[in-house]
Amino acid sequence: FPVTIRKSGGGRVKRVSVFVPGLPVAQPRSRAVSFGGHARMYNPGTANEWKACVIHALQEHAGTFPKDIPLRCDLTFYFPRPAGHYGTGKNAGKLKASAPTRPTGKPDRDNLDKAVCDAITAARVWHDDSQATDGRIRKRYNEVFGCTNKTGWR
Repeated sequence: FPVTIRKSGGGRVKRVSVFVPGLPVAQPRSRAVSFGGHARMYNPGTANEWKACVIHALQEHAGTFPKDIPLRCDLTFYFPRPAGHYGTGKNAGKLKASAPTRPTGKPDRDNLDKAVCDAITAARVWHDDSQATDGRIRKRYNEVFGCTNKTGWR
């Protein structure tokens, strides 16, 4: 899949807009294990492949946004519809009237946001995800799944 990148703002980049194809994966919570009588924290690596896709899509924008500038980060996550949303038999492929219009189940949107923001930080597009002071997080169904990331300042 091609990565779509739009830059606007004349000489200085005010906004970077990128579509990252793939199935979005939420950042898992840290886990604790006991080893030799000591508690040890670790992060399960279940989001690593997704985060690598985001980093790859954004790596050419390293250093785009200076440190200490407040940024807006709008994220829209696109998911495939479950098979149960469609009819069977002669109605195969037709969306059921009872199918929800938007995904309301897992993954949680705050954990989706955390995975992408961590990846933006790792790609060094911004200094730290604490710079994101505003933004919108949305989950939608779509035939092409992935994430649209629009980051910039006003």
